[in-house]
Amino acid sequence: MPAKDPAPGAAFDLQSAMEDLERLTGFGVAFHNVGRMPRITPEDGGAPPAPQHIEPTRSHTCDFCEQLKSTEAGTAACRACDMNRANRRAGKLRRAFRWRCHGGLEEVVVPVVVEGRHVGTLFGGQARPVSLTAQDKRAVRERWKQLEQEPSVMERLLKRRPPADREKLAALSRLLSALADHAAAQAAAQSITRAVASKKRTPVEQALALMVEHLEQPLSLEEIAERVHLSPSRLSHLFTQTEGESFRDRLLRLRMERAKNLLAMTPLPVGDVARRVGYEDPNFFSRIFSAKTGRSPQAYRRKFAKA
Repeated sequence: MPAKDPAPGAAFDLQSAMEDLERLTGFGVAFHNVGRMPRITPEDGGAPPAPQHIEPTRSHTCDFCEQLKSTEAGTAACRACDMNRANRRAGKLRRAFRWRCHGGLEEVVVPVVVEGRHVGTLFGGQARPVSLTAQDKRAVRERWKQLEQEPSVMERLLKRRPPADREKLAALSRLLSALADHAAAQAAAQSITRAVASKKRTPVEQALALMVEHLEQPLSLEEIAERVHLSPSRLSHLFTQTEGESFRDRLLRLRMERAKNLLAMTPLPVGDVARRVGYEDPNFFSRIFSAKTGRSPQAYRRKFAKA
């Protein structure tokens, strides 16, 4: 079926964006919803997402994967590899990384982080490795045998996959990272909209929405408490009780996560990044960032670029 032309001013559609990336790059693209990420793709018919709906998981597949999952052992191994190990690593690293699946395919994995929480993971690739050692090849063939697959069949299917060209996977990583960043911004805006629209929103939910919406401002507990009609001490107590961390710690985490995204995904100078996350003094921001991540903003940007 031919793709539809986007309507002027059409809402962001994550599922269609993934389909477009597949068509443009030739690589498969998938999404795992691991943290109840709110739905940002319009419902069928173009209606806005319902408040209670979450973004659907999307699988990418190919003949190689279908064959590998044709046995119970293969299906279980694929689920453990992607749904468990890759997602856990994405939640820990909070950045794009290369991943070789248990069956031998190369992928790019990119986490989607909303309000400091890892809520989803984008996968792209299913590419054929191009620089396996003889030992690696033997290990992969043995793996196929363990999963009740004939190595000659898997070899033939593997050759149909696009090669894991370094430059093309690096470009795919940048595109997926930009998509993850935009999806995170849309999901955060969706959360804010729902919180504002809900008559049942709690003071802590209101506080979180205000924090995300005004992250570039020098926010304080006293200011937020006044806006949600509580005393600072009461809001502080409720926040820690509900969220499991203090107001100050969450605000700092939100700022660092947004700073990481900006450093990784934009060429903005460090001073501009600092101001966009609420720090007027770039040097103070750099000290805080270094203390929290173990790297200076410049070093973090260089490391992400190499990854």
